[in-house]
Amino acid sequence: MNKIVFIGAGNMSGAIIDGMLSAGTPPASLWTTNRSEDARAAWAAKGVNASADNVQAVAEADVVILGVKPVHINELLASLASHIPKDALVITVAAGVPLENYQYFLPENAICRVMPNTPCLVKTGVSGVFFSDHCGPADHETVTELFQPLGLVHHCQTEAEIDLVIAAAGSAPAYFFLFMEAMIAAAIAQGLDPSDAAAMVKQTALGAARMANDSEHEPAELRRRVTSPGGTTAQAIERFTSENLHGIVASAMVDCTERAQEMAALFKLKHGE
Repeated sequence: MNKIVFIGAGNMSGAIIDGMLSAGTPPASLWTTNRSEDARAAWAAKGVNASADNVQAVAEADVVILGVKPVHINELLASLASHIPKDALVITVAAGVPLENYQYFLPENAICRVMPNTPCLVKTGVSGVFFSDHCGPADHETVTELFQPLGLVHHCQTEAEIDLVIAAAGSAPAYFFLFMEAMIAAAIAQGLDPSDAAAMVKQTALGAARMANDSEHEPAELRRRVTSPGGTTAQAIERFTSENLHGIVASAMVDCTERAQEMAALFKLKHGE
């Protein structure tokens, strides 16, 4: 890889760039574009090429990473279609935009859709990836090298699987935040100091996640091991079970997947636009 270009260097693109710099990638090989002069100055201070001109940036690029909002993707592709080199690998992190949109504007390019989640910002995330037919082994390796420093990389077998990744990982950090929010509120209502309640819930969530990740046992077994019959944990679990926690989670994830499918239909390019 000689020239890697980030169009729209927001938080996710920034995390990728920081990971590459930490891994020893020469900053001079990286290009970012941003409308903010302050943002460009911040990247330039790290030795990264920073520009406000997308067309100038993609010239002779080996890899182009599109980090703009989904509503702007079609307009961006139309403006860059004749400027992105045909042998460049194009990676998009825009949620909900189907592969065919990119293939319409860039029919000869290797294209990869990536669905990263926000924990990628702290290098403990999940990125679902799906490759177009034009992608070869070298493209698979490139994408893995870019996203593996940010956490787990899951290779989707079909594009539809991206929607399942959104429900299981892409949107999932918000599920955990909501549960933590509810626990903190309940602890405060029972009399704990707000700062103490927040600190304990956050630390417990971190510890439980680490145990689940490092253990050879499934989460269900870990739960059983800390749930003594007739004890306090069992009483709380019984309440969750009686209120159908599993059913609520299942329904929420189905809703999430269906919304992802609706968004894909919404963003799907209407030929002739």
